[in-house]
Amino acid sequence: PSYFPKMVAIVRSTPPRTLANYMMWHVVDSSVSYLPVPYREAALILTHAINGITALPPNWERCIGKTTSVLGFASSALFIQKSFTAKDKEQTEDMVKLIREAFIENLPSVEWMDNTTRQRAKEKAEAVEQFIGYPDFIKDVHKLDEYYEGLNVSDNEFFENVWRARRYSNKKDIKDFGKPTDK
Repeated sequence: PSYFPKMVAIVRSTPPRTLANYMMWHVVDSSVSYLPVPYREAALILTHAINGITALPPNWERCIGKTTSVLGFASSALFIQKSFTAKDKEQTEDMVKLIREAFIENLPSVEWMDNTTRQRAKEKAEAVEQFIGYPDFIKDVHKLDEYYEGLNVSDNEFFENVWRARRYSNKKDIKDFGKPTDK
């Protein structure tokens, strides 16, 4: 609770130019990983000083990470078509269910918990929802297209595609603001 009054005091006492520079730095910093190698190498100097990271990740790893963060459901749909059958999903769900049941059955024998904690652990275990493999809608191409409606990507425009994806995600977040969380 004390954070916001302190933040307001700092913002009010900081010159506007400093605040603008701070905000722009965060825009630049969040965009560096999408820029060509010379920019990423320059940023690596700071990253090395702060985090100890000494090398840039390989391009394939960077691209997969960026693609998955934006197009996770689409890339997952391709994966499950080839490698994750409905039977695999069912078996995994059954396994998780059995693990939960074993956890709950074992609670009475856990000596370091008092009865109140044991009951709370049981309630918590029962309340956990399973999300195994993928949401079923991604197997339906039309529903998947509907989910990504408004997101446009173009070949050979990596940086521009990233900004389009950010705008798309922001619009989606704003549209969903105030609604119950989609678990």
